[in-house]
Amino acid sequence: MYAGASFEHWGHFLTEITNRLYWFIENRNKYPNIKLAFIQYIDPNFDFTNTYSEFLSMLGITKNDYIFVKKHTKFKMVIVPEYSAMLGTKYKKEFVKIFDLINKQIEPAKYKKIYFSKTKISKEGNIIGEDDFQKIFKKNGFKITVDNSNELKEKLIWMLNNKNKLKEIGQKGRQIYLDYFSIEKLEKKLEKILCINKNL
Repeated sequence: MYAGASFEHWGHFLTEITNRLYWFIENRNKYPNIKLAFIQYIDPNFDFTNTYSEFLSMLGITKNDYIFVKKHTKFKMVIVPEYSAMLGTKYKKEFVKIFDLINKQIEPAKYKKIYFSKTKISKEGNIIGEDDFQKIFKKNGFKITVDNSNELKEKLIWMLNNKNKLKEIGQKGRQIYLDYFSIEKLEKKLEKILCINKNL
């Protein structure tokens, strides 16, 4: 079964790679020998380690259930399921089913306050001000976790238990964007700059 391209981007994985998994889950008993085929044309070395494989395992998909296609390959049969969602436009109930399956496995969180640091997973190396961030969060009663490799479940649990808090953070972040970085604000700033230049 064609499952899409595999590359290291968590957001695209959740919104695009999961798009066709519903068919595999619904039909795996009917086709017991079928494999998920991921195309490796962007990052030939990325093979769903850590968080990615943990997400798939929570859907009952193990490493034996998928392969990575790195070169032109011929198959006896290829099934290409319909997309269950189009990024930024619409989605179907099949897309939501995947996350409902994950949701059923979530248990109460160990901590009410938790900070997931990117220190060990940032490709850019050190994150500016990270040490200060950790000190502030720790002082305010947060559990600091640095090694994120196998903590997807804990992240999901925390997010589900803090829906209102996340909504509030999202609204504040959106307001900051509108107040300082929206096109309208930038246009007004440009108008002021142009007016100043005209008067010089």
